[in-house]
Amino acid sequence: MSSLRMKYNIYVSIFILGLIVNFATAITLVINNQNSHMYGIVDTDIASTFEEALVLASTIEYPGYNGYLLVLDDLDEVQFLSTYLGVDNLNVGNKDVWLGIEPLDANQLNWGWINGSTRGQSVYTSIPQRCYLYCGDFNGNSDISKPYLWYTQTANESLQVSFAWNAADATTKKFVILEFEPQGRMPVIQLQEVRSRQMTISNIPDIEDPSLAILFTSESSYHCSIISQTAESVTCEFDSDPQYDAPMMLKIQSGSLPQSRHYFRYNSPWISSYFNSSMESFRFYGYNFQTLNDQSTYQILTINTNLVTVTYNNVPNGPGFFEATLYMQEQDVAYPITLDYTTYQGYRYHAQINRPAVRYPDNQLYYSSYPGTYDFQTAVKLSSKDNIFYNTGNLSLVDSLKHSSFISATFFQGANFNIWTQLTKIGSDYFFFDAQYMGPVKGNVNGPRFYFNSTDQSVYGVDLSTNLQLPFVSVYGLMKGSIASVTPTQVSIGDTVTVVFSDNFFYPQSEVTFITQTDPPFETSIELNFATKSVLFPAPQLTYPSFVEILVRNQEPNAQQSRLLNVSLSYFPPVVISVSATKNVVSIVGNNFGDPISISGLNCMAIEQTILGTITCEMSGKPDTFYEFNMTCGSFTIEKLNVTSGTYVWINSITPDRISVDSQEVLFEIYNYDGTSTIEITESNYCSNVVLINTTFYSCLPPAFSGEFTFYPRVIMTDYVSGEAFINFAAFEVDEFVQDNSVVTLKGRNFDLYKDGWTFSVGGSAPANINYVSENTTLFTFSTANQNGDFKITSQGGFSISYSKTWKPVILNHPNSLEASNNILLQVLFFTSTDKAYLSGYELQLQGNNGLEFTYTCPPFAGTQQLRLESGVDFTNISVSFIAPVTTKVEILSDYKLVITGKALGFSDNTTYPTVPLVIPYLYGLTLQPNIIPFSFNYTTAVYILPKNARSGNYYISTSGLNTDSAIIDIPYQILSISKPPVVGGKLTITGNYLSFVSYQNQPTYDLFIGSTKCEDAKFLSTDYDPYQIECSAPRGTGYTNLTLASTITQLNESTEMSYQPPSVSSTTSTVYHVSGLITVFGENFANTSVVVTISNGVETAECQNATSNIEGTMITCQYDSSIARGKAENETLDVFVSVDKLVFNSKVFLYDLQNYDCGGNNCSGNGDCINNVCQCYQDWTGDSCDQPQVLQPLIVAPPQPDQINITLSTKDSDQEFKISVHSIREVLDTGAVSDTISIQDIKWTQVSVNGSNSTVYNYIGKLKPSQSIVNRNILATQNDLTVKVKMMLFDEKNTYNFKGDIFNIPANSVKYEISVSKWNFANRLSSLQILILTQNENKLDSCDLPITKVKETMNTESVIRRMNVIQDKSTLYAFYSDRLLVDGQVRYSVVENLNGTDSEKTKVDQSNKDDFNVLTAITIPFFETEAIVDPNYSALVTVEQNDSDRDTCSSKERKWLIPVVVVVVVVGAAAIALGVYIFLKKKYRYQFKMASYKLKKFSSSKKFEF
Repeated sequence: MSSLRMKYNIYVSIFILGLIVNFATAITLVINNQNSHMYGIVDTDIASTFEEALVLASTIEYPGYNGYLLVLDDLDEVQFLSTYLGVDNLNVGNKDVWLGIEPLDANQLNWGWINGSTRGQSVYTSIPQRCYLYCGDFNGNSDISKPYLWYTQTANESLQVSFAWNAADATTKKFVILEFEPQGRMPVIQLQEVRSRQMTISNIPDIEDPSLAILFTSESSYHCSIISQTAESVTCEFDSDPQYDAPMMLKIQSGSLPQSRHYFRYNSPWISSYFNSSMESFRFYGYNFQTLNDQSTYQILTINTNLVTVTYNNVPNGPGFFEATLYMQEQDVAYPITLDYTTYQGYRYHAQINRPAVRYPDNQLYYSSYPGTYDFQTAVKLSSKDNIFYNTGNLSLVDSLKHSSFISATFFQGANFNIWTQLTKIGSDYFFFDAQYMGPVKGNVNGPRFYFNSTDQSVYGVDLSTNLQLPFVSVYGLMKGSIASVTPTQVSIGDTVTVVFSDNFFYPQSEVTFITQTDPPFETSIELNFATKSVLFPAPQLTYPSFVEILVRNQEPNAQQSRLLNVSLSYFPPVVISVSATKNVVSIVGNNFGDPISISGLNCMAIEQTILGTITCEMSGKPDTFYEFNMTCGSFTIEKLNVTSGTYVWINSITPDRISVDSQEVLFEIYNYDGTSTIEITESNYCSNVVLINTTFYSCLPPAFSGEFTFYPRVIMTDYVSGEAFINFAAFEVDEFVQDNSVVTLKGRNFDLYKDGWTFSVGGSAPANINYVSENTTLFTFSTANQNGDFKITSQGGFSISYSKTWKPVILNHPNSLEASNNILLQVLFFTSTDKAYLSGYELQLQGNNGLEFTYTCPPFAGTQQLRLESGVDFTNISVSFIAPVTTKVEILSDYKLVITGKALGFSDNTTYPTVPLVIPYLYGLTLQPNIIPFSFNYTTAVYILPKNARSGNYYISTSGLNTDSAIIDIPYQILSISKPPVVGGKLTITGNYLSFVSYQNQPTYDLFIGSTKCEDAKFLSTDYDPYQIECSAPRGTGYTNLTLASTITQLNESTEMSYQPPSVSSTTSTVYHVSGLITVFGENFANTSVVVTISNGVETAECQNATSNIEGTMITCQYDSSIARGKAENETLDVFVSVDKLVFNSKVFLYDLQNYDCGGNNCSGNGDCINNVCQCYQDWTGDSCDQPQVLQPLIVAPPQPDQINITLSTKDSDQEFKISVHSIREVLDTGAVSDTISIQDIKWTQVSVNGSNSTVYNYIGKLKPSQSIVNRNILATQNDLTVKVKMMLFDEKNTYNFKGDIFNIPANSVKYEISVSKWNFANRLSSLQILILTQNENKLDSCDLPITKVKETMNTESVIRRMNVIQDKSTLYAFYSDRLLVDGQVRYSVVENLNGTDSEKTKVDQSNKDDFNVLTAITIPFFETEAIVDPNYSALVTVEQNDSDRDTCSSKERKWLIPVVVVVVVVGAAAIALGVYIFLKKKYRYQFKMASYKLKKFSSSKKFEF
């Protein structure tokens, strides 16, 4: 029997034949003694789908065993099946069989066994690629249509097995091998890496049994002590390192259950990465190489079909590595690797590594790729899931041509490539993690997504909307390290700290260093445990800053990388046990004293921690004294410690501690002094005349010294302790001489010790005075006897210092108000006739030579100048001023040049005096700017150009800070324009230059009068005053008048003619032709001053009699005899002329009323008013004659939707509803044919605003969808520029609407739509535009099968609809249409008609809405240049009470009026089409009002409307 057979201990006698349980075919089972499992193949002639195989597994039973689909935990199990289901026994031959494995995620990145002790765990992961136990040569399967795996089970005794695992879909059929394990709860054993000493096991029977014991056995037994336990799982820890290179048997024993046995194996070896370390030497890193045990050389790698001999290097607490010498044609190519070897115990491992990471030598980073192409987000997600030795993957950036060549050769077979990269743009710069990317960026440079193109070695940016699929390459080692935990959470100094890392902290070969943040830092090596991802170190002697650094260095060949991780430590507070003092040394005993240590309250000259837990402080302080102090250790402070210092001799103080070198008596405070021992000042120099003053105070006289010294005196006694008291013998010294003309400031030291009795000598004579200021500053003033030479200071005791000094010239006297041509006297010191004098660079010709007094003639300068005396290299400057400027004459020229004459106005003669700076006379007070620079100037004249924002008021001239007296000036103003105020009075605007009613000093300059009325509220409209704009209120007036500006400066008045606004006409009411009637003219600026109204057709003219304006100036009423004939179709509107106080305006706005109806003879039944021949019913009444009582029901109006513009009206208790919609816009040629039709649903809508005050207004804008642009016409014109605007207005209160003289009421709680259409491109000028409005309700029948919906129309004399009623059962929609529209600014008659079945559009509507009653109304607009407007309106639904006989009988031929609903359609040409919808409810019923629904994206004309 072969060794393999002995190993499995197979006996034919235990085979079970012919076992049939709920299955038609017998199977033969074979038992594997290594794991106690049995196996059998089900019916070698019939294949099953995977789901069928699962059913088979659940139906076949064997007493004492559970069956399931085949689970392959290791290669030994595969070889067992090859031998014992093959040649020796059943001889079934090779079979394709299902594997009991399934994907654990939607993307099929992770795979796990369905059954067995490792079930539910990832035994294979695609990212990172890793097989944890046995996976054959499986390389992952991302095809979600094939979520099942199978392999070929070979039948032979040569142990040649198939490693291929293949994917299959739900229809694929394969054979079934069943695996049976002993019955009972099969525990789940967590997969573990080699070297792990902890195991977690779940699904254990009687898990809470206190007698539970866990044992692992192999060649030896290993007890696993339980360290934690929950209701679901147990974690135990081995007492010693278990055997890693062979399977182990898990034994679980409890008091109530027999011992159970379960097969377990540590995770298999795996190679994750490699690199070319030198020449043909390669190094391979991976996991669990420790299974090689003590043998070091194996032929275990197959690379590029070559068998390779490797050497294993064990790394303590690390992954270890293989080293191999081999030749590869392309050394940087990521070749697949086959890892296959058998341990010395006879156990075989096999793994296929298809995507090992490869190290790039230039940056020592590892790179790997993943097959396929992905969008950016998926690539980032997949890359971040990848991990090599705890290093997270990131999308790679290629930063050089060499790097690009490496990527191309390694992963793309040398071809060009595009790969995603994780670049980030910040401002104008690009970053790859923390490094700035300096290469080219093309495409969309703002990204935010980027990829690298190797063809031109550039990064390209794409925006979020770009759908791009690219491969990616992962790079590892860029992320900063992270820490999972630090234990214990609080430490004492010296405690062992365990730091467990999370990710991005490791290199395959690492050196770890522990560094304290102290001064100096302490650094030492520590050990990193690869299996537990942790390091241990003792808590250092520090508490602040409370963190240490862990430095991880890469120790791979030629690597320079490192990572630094900060570990925060929380220390227990320090504890003080005792405090004592010996003489002046204080000892503090305790524990947890962390650095840095500081003590407040004791004057410690030195602090030391001599041994751990003992701190000494050598203090400087009084003996026998109680001290309370605080000690700080790092971040902790211990307060109110105390100690009493020892007994010793101590000099506590010396007063004063600084004395002159002449010496003086000082006072010593000495503790424990015997009064006779010597007080030594310095070696061999002693204090004399020692006298006891008071207890501890002694006076004495130190010896004199010849220079500056500092001494620390001491007492010659045994118990003397040195203190900090000292005596400083301080000599005076001058560090700096600062001469300011005749005053010299001495900067030096110790002047205070010598100021009494010292003397100064300046060239042999004393100065005029000496002024002591402070210890460091003294001043003296020259006397006329002082000379250059020796400067000397002598103390009272004879100590002296001297300096050789040459002083700067001193100006003793000089006048300060200079005027040109005057003789100037100059008195000086340290100055001779050979020295030079300059006034602002101009050399003065001095007269005199006695060395003290000189004279010179003053040049014609101005302002402030610099007088400079030069004597050799020394010089003195002082500022001198000329007289202030004087003004004698002011003149404003016609070009607004201001000419000022005077003296000392400035200096500009650089020709004669080239060194003298300009002195510019600035003009202040007249402009918005701070000042005006002169156009030209000299000593006597200054000329200024006044800017347009200049104004009258006070002014002055300033030269170098010298100013003229303030004076006032009146600047002539210029009026550019005067706006026309309204007739009723109101604001007018005066525009001009130099125009202001107040000065810049806020003083009045002009009073404004309109006519004889003073403007009291004048104000400026702008702040730059270029030009001036003044607004004030004009009184009521007409025609022409005067604007007068009265100067408050000159008392002169000046007037300018102005006029009020002329009248304007917007609309008029109508009369019937040849029927005299009262008309109302609407407009503005009407008045009863010479008011005349005439009406004309261009040929005839008639005056409207008794014209009278209202007080507001907005209406004129007059009696018109209606005699002027209306014009032709193109000129049907009559001109209306209005003249007010000789100002005339005309407009084509008058139309005759074409009505063909009236209110009847019953005066609206007494229940309403007849307005414009239409009954306006009172509350509670309705009908044409207001003869029907009305009952309101709550209105149902769906809330507005942001993408719809249709409306549905219904009542709460009624199933009836009306749907009103703008259906389409179409162009009709003069032949009657339709040219273009645009459906409203072909328009894309955007809400632009919501606003309003008295009403809520919603505004939308729409453009044709690109697919709907119209091009199918003979003339090459399109509607691509068509723009439609929608405005929806909701009214809470009752309103009156006046459209070009057609006046009607808008009820309260109404909704009004306006639809504006612009940029309609007509086919020709004879075409017209039609707006089609669709009204729908359900097509119901009454009990006699007759339609209950009726339409009632009322026409005018031109057969144009003016009113329309749509009546159904107890609901009615009531419409009123205006008879006019505005076309390119002119009022025209409207044309409104209901289309019949012969119209193609009506036919389409009826066919697509067969269950509805459809009314399609066309409003026709003649050709217009720019725009047109339509304005219909809809109100609420109301009902009239009916009795049952009215509702149910068929005999009534005509039903009662039920709902008065106002629909007003107004058509205006010139910019837009507006559809208004009005909905009202009587306020007394207080029903809730809801906003109308509207659609702006999908405007449906079908039966079903969306809300």
